[in-house]
Amino acid sequence: MDEGLNFGLQFAKMAGGLAVVLAALLACAYGLKRTGLWLRKPESESCIHILAQQTIGLKHQLVLLKVHDQTLLVGISPQGINLLTHIEGGAGIASTVSAPLTEELR
Repeated sequence: MDEGLNFGLQFAKMAGGLAVVLAALLACAYGLKRTGLWLRKPESESCIHILAQQTIGLKHQLVLLKVHDQTLLVGISPQGINLLTHIEGGAGIASTVSAPLTEELR
């Protein structure tokens, strides 16, 4: 009878340890997914670069993007993403984006 109790105790310890390890693994996976580090490409490999972004409302943004050799201004809202304009001479803007986006677009 004592051996059966000992086996049950050992099994419970093993199952508890396994549950702790699985919970830690799931928590790490959730944290990586939540922070956006899950399978993110390095910045140098990306063909899309965010030059500037400006929040203009609670759920609305203007984003200045460089895609390959084109500079684009897009608007982001809960209804979707809309291309507002292509910006000619985007290389000049890309080098002076240190000022706020609202001043760049005036």
